[in-house]
Amino acid sequence: EFRTILRSQMIIQIMNLRITETIPESMEQVHARHIVVDSIETANFVLTQLDIGTDFAILASEYSLDESTRMNGGDLGFFPRDFLFSLQVEKVAFSMKEGEISGVVESDFGYHIVQVIEKDLDRPVPPGVMQHLREVAFNRWITELWSTADVERSI
Repeated sequence: EFRTILRSQMIIQIMNLRITETIPESMEQVHARHIVVDSIETANFVLTQLDIGTDFAILASEYSLDESTRMNGGDLGFFPRDFLFSLQVEKVAFSMKEGEISGVVESDFGYHIVQVIEKDLDRPVPPGVMQHLREVAFNRWITELWSTADVERSI
């Protein structure tokens, strides 16, 4: 039993290394901030306030529902692709130019307004972010295996 378990763990570890070794040490990253609210009306109001020149950080601290970023003006910091929980926000952030503010972006978490502060085409990936990217890559590989597997159940 012990050998079987150990063998399985070693195979998983080797496959994990093979899958994740292709992740580069540095990659394109975006520095952005966001405001997330629970209604389209509030999101449109915040956009209107931004249009008349109200500071993004002030609006984020006042209206954003994201407790982890609201007190620092909605700042998400630098992040690579496949890092944010909201793929919609990530996709919009990578499609925008520096200094640009998005329209309303709907996600499972609410309605977002995104501002891209800076882009870096070749920024080193911090260790914590790299670990997350490795987990995402490995989980994606497992999901692909399951989607192509032919599973038969016999009773």
